Amino acid sequence: MKQHQIQFFVNISLSCASVLFAFVFLELASRTYGNMWQFINFSGVFLQQPDIPFDSVSPAVYDATSGWIPRTGSLSLWGKTVTILENGVRSNGLSSTNIPDAPRILAVGDSYTFGDMVEDHETWPAVLEQRSGIRVINGGVFGFGVDQAFLRAKILLDVYQPNTLIFSLIPDDIYRAELSVRVGTNKPYFEIDNGKLVLRNSPVPQQTTTHRQRDWFRKISGYSFLIHSVMIRLSPNYWIEPGSSVRVHHRGSEVANLLMKELKRLTDERRIRLIVLIQYDILTISAYLKKADRLREFLEEQGIEVIDLQAALREISTTDPSRYERFFNKVGYHMSAEGNAFVAEQFEKAFKSR
Repeated sequence: MKQHQIQFFVNISLSCASVLFAFVFLELASRTYGNMWQFINFSGVFLQQPDIPFDSVSPAVYDATSGWIPRTGSLSLWGKTVTILENGVRSNGLSSTNIPDAPRILAVGDSYTFGDMVEDHETWPAVLEQRSGIRVINGGVFGFGVDQAFLRAKILLDVYQPNTLIFSLIPDDIYRAELSVRVGTNKPYFEIDNGKLVLRNSPVPQQTTTHRQRDWFRKISGYSFLIHSVMIRLSPNYWIEPGSSVRVHHRGSEVANLLMKELKRLTDERRIRLIVLIQYDILTISAYLKKADRLREFLEEQGIEVIDLQAALREISTTDPSRYERFFNKVGYHMSAEGNAFVAEQFEKAFKSR
């Protein structure tokens, strides 16, 4: 082999080694920055195994009423402590041991209520409990739509008999009410027949097969937290749930309105204070903001208390962008401990002023 050919291969090898070294360095840096040391395929965080919905990174078990609920036990997820108590409610941490058992607040909702990516004591229900001195039951469940949160509220109202019910949602939860399958997992849903809600997929069919497959790019690169952090921002729909949801209608806003109306009737009968808390993720698009605006208008027309964080978050994003960015975890979706503290603070102010 000639000298120039040898030099060519040496240069190629050195270039490849440099690229590999740089990638490994950035991968380790991103995992350190995000405190994420699990070796999993991040592109499949919602990829299902039969009968175990959301179990790849979220502790869940099948539930015939709502599709899935958190699995009882304590484990480490996202480098954080996650403790699930009886009835699938999340612990508020050790700080809750000195809180009187009554009066009680019950909080239901999705992963923003459950507290993805934070410690037990850093969820907004836990912080609200610490600030108010009132027992707060965290009945949030990752991945829930407004339909599932409604069904869970009906069950937990009987179990805990709270004085106040907080129904929390992000705008995307309204869209989720249009699905019979979400990220590969069967769920209940409501249709509207002659102006009335009709529950479908009840009991929820158990999983028998997976609903999606990763393509070669996600199969290989999904194990990189660095690539995950980029793709979750550039193309979250492709990265997280391509082709894994089944949309059965386009009436999510109407369903949400009727569910809130029914929930008001149920809470009024029991003399329970109902408050709807509208939260937002950092990736909320304008179309979903319109859904939230329409829901807020309907709630106000029905005389339902609503706390909408849109204006407060928008003000901070304008006046203090760095603080706003700190409200969300480094993966880009869920709220950080600081963000949850802000939610609890905003809620407590509104709660006490009414």
